[in-house]
Amino acid sequence: MTHLLTHLRDKKALIIADLLSPLHYKPNREADLLALMKKYISAEPEQRPTLEPDLRACLDGCPYANPYTSPYTEEDVAYCDELLERFLHAASIDPPSAKRHRQTVLNKLEQLHTARHHGLLDDWRRQHIIDLLDTAVNSICLCPEHVPPHPASSAPQQMR
Repeated sequence: MTHLLTHLRDKKALIIADLLSPLHYKPNREADLLALMKKYISAEPEQRPTLEPDLRACLDGCPYANPYTSPYTEEDVAYCDELLERFLHAASIDPPSAKRHRQTVLNKLEQLHTARHHGLLDDWRRQHIIDLLDTAVNSICLCPEHVPPHPASSAPQQMR
């Protein structure tokens, strides 16, 4: 069980690190150019001219704005971390509760995502969070120490 919780916490740490990455930006010209090009291509045509100066500056090796601006804060990430950690802790103590609380956790994260202008959970993060919760529910609940003994096997056998 300890190994499983360590594995789940490692998965959670990966998600949290990804959430923090735009908040702890360090320029990387190649990665930034890719991000700026993605922004440009996905932008509405009338918004593209506003993106061109930073794209050109990055191409030319000049200073440019952080292409990973984030509508959420470190406090929001701490809240996500706490929410996921409480879920893992509760699941390890009371596995049947994990099934009930899975959707509550997802709903709270979705509410925060909406409150942060849909900038918190991209597809990668959402899928990894769902995988984390599902792994916790399916693995912890199936651990032998959490499976109640079958009533027939726990009753003393009578000799005939």
